[in-house]
Amino acid sequence: MQQILYALSAPVRRIQTLASSHPFYIHIGTLFMMLMLAVQVCMTLLSQHETHALILRSADTSFDHVAGEARLELKALRGPIETAVGLSTHARTLMDATTHAQRMEGVDVLTTTLRELPQVASVYVGYDNGDFFLARSLPDIAELLRLGAPVGSAYLVQSIDQAGASVRWVALDKSLKVLREWEPVVESFDPRKRPWYQMAQQTDTVVRTE
Repeated sequence: MQQILYALSAPVRRIQTLASSHPFYIHIGTLFMMLMLAVQVCMTLLSQHETHALILRSADTSFDHVAGEARLELKALRGPIETAVGLSTHARTLMDATTHAQRMEGVDVLTTTLRELPQVASVYVGYDNGDFFLARSLPDIAELLRLGAPVGSAYLVQSIDQAGASVRWVALDKSLKVLREWEPVVESFDPRKRPWYQMAQQTDTVVRTE
């Protein structure tokens, strides 16, 4: 029994000896340093968590801000275009025209839209008999050469007459003076088969297609 008690008390005595071999303030300092280290670890972990949460909140806010700006820019881009399209439908000179010559008399309706809205590449009208009348901007020499328009051309009219089965291209300068008129070899085109025409036939409002 005495041997067992001695065996149990030996570690205690060694701890007591170790403790008594150093001044008390060293023990207090060691405990204080350990406490400070524990606090520092906790603060570091908490700071990392808060930083991560802040980054996520900031990313969400930035995304919402960018998305909001994109919606406003898209609305600002589409608004004038849709207004121009709506006004064009009231240009009876162009809407009621049945021949290429009559449509050329109302071509300024389309070229005005192109001039006032540089973000628009082309404007066109599809007719219920399959005729098609388009005006496009010619912004640079490369586009002129690609389409075969002469230097000085500002607009190109592409006119399809289903009844006469003819296709005519007309190059115009800024004052709408005819610089060249020719019949290119192109594939047949019927606007009535296009989704935008079919959608427009079903409503009196402006429609959008992708």
